[in-house]
Amino acid sequence: MYENVYGFAGGDKQLRELGVLFGGSLTGPKARIKLILALGAYGKDRDKVAAAFQNV
Repeated sequence: MYENVYGFAGGDKQLRELGVLFGGSLTGPKARIKLILALGAYGKDRDKVAAAFQNV
């Protein structure tokens, strides 16, 4: 997966700095389902929710 490819405003580098979680290779619907399940399991604990998306 490419990281920090686009340095312009709104590029992936800026989004990562803002704390956006990326879904990796998951399709949009699958990423949303995974996010719903992670939020249900971990609540607002961002570190645990982010960990659920580490190896996507």
